This record gives sequence, C-alpha cells and structure tokens, in this order.
Amino acid sequence: SCGTLVPQPADSALADCASALVNSPSVDQWGLAQQGPTSSVPHVGFVMAIHDVGLDQSVRRHLEPGERPNHIVYMSTRHRLWLPFVAAAFVGFFVLALALDIDVWTSRIGLAVAGAAVASMATTEYRVLTETDNGFVLLRASRIRRRAVGVVSRLPGDIEVESLASNLVTADYRLNNVTYTVPYRFRSAMDALVQS
Repeated sequence: SCGTLVPQPADSALADCASALVNSPSVDQWGLAQQGPTSSVPHVGFVMAIHDVGLDQSVRRHLEPGERPNHIVYMSTRHRLWLPFVAAAFVGFFVLALALDIDVWTSRIGLAVAGAAVASMATTEYRVLTETDNGFVLLRASRIRRRAVGVVSRLPGDIEVESLASNLVTADYRLNNVTYTVPYRFRSAMDALVQS
C-alpha cells in the first residue's frame, strides 16, 4: 500500500499511491476520481491530484474550526497598468542587455523576457475563492505555489459572479466588479458558484 515500505516495482507503487489518493474523499470532491481500474491512472494525473489536495489543505487551515469548503477556485487578477508595466520592463531589460555589451541576440531577448515575466508576476494578484457552509471566503494565494496563504475577506452571501469570456486555457469572471482569470481546470468549480 501507499503507506508501507514493502519493496515493489516503481510503477506498481505509484499506481497504488494514485489509487489511494484518487479514491479519497478529498480528491473525490474535486471530481478527479477516474472511472475504470485505478491502476490505469496516469502519472501526470497523480501529480495533478497531489497539487489539488495541497490547495484544499491550505484553504482548510485558514477556515474556522468545523468549516468545510464546498468549492475551491484558484484565480488571478491583473493591475490595470499590467500591460504598460510589462512592456516597459521588456524594453528596459533589453536596453540593459545592450549596455552590458551582450552580443548574442537570443541572450538579449532572453533577459528582456525574464524581466517582463518578473514584472508580470509583480503586477498580478493571486486569489482563492471558496464557498463554505458559512458563505464565501476570498483568500490570498502564493505567487510561487498554488496555495492559500491568508484570508482577504469574507464576502456577503449575495455576491454577484458573472461569466465574461473564455478560451481553451482560461476563463474570465467578474466578482464584485473585479475581473478574475480562472485556469481551465477550475472552471467547473467557478461555474458551480455562478449557478449557486
């Protein structure tokens, strides 16, 4: 089993751990439980399940005793000056590369892209929205890991969640006049909040 140290083939051990994790209540509420033999759970699915369980556990740590999350949504919102700030960072780091006499164009562009990525992260706020038996809770999320790190506020029960637009990767929603971008894998949970 997943919790023992009995020697067994790596694939078999991973499959047993995946089976135990996917069949657990914490994972089942995310809709990750797969149909058919659990031994066929792909490795990538096992890793994704671990990430979701980690997010679930981080949310529970910031709730009141006995409070249980029904839906959890990981999302982000960008500062209104996000695009100019990222563009300025790209140009600034490119000029810096020129000033440092970096001759290789790919290195110049790579440095500029790295600077733009840092600027993008700095101007993006990450949030976790969860619906509990006591109402909605908005939590702050880590910029590096997909984890809740603190409570921002408890929202009123009559909050408005509006679906705006979507593509194959993300979907945009408006929550209390703030536009949030939701990764595709959390869309079903957000849609459940919209319909509630």
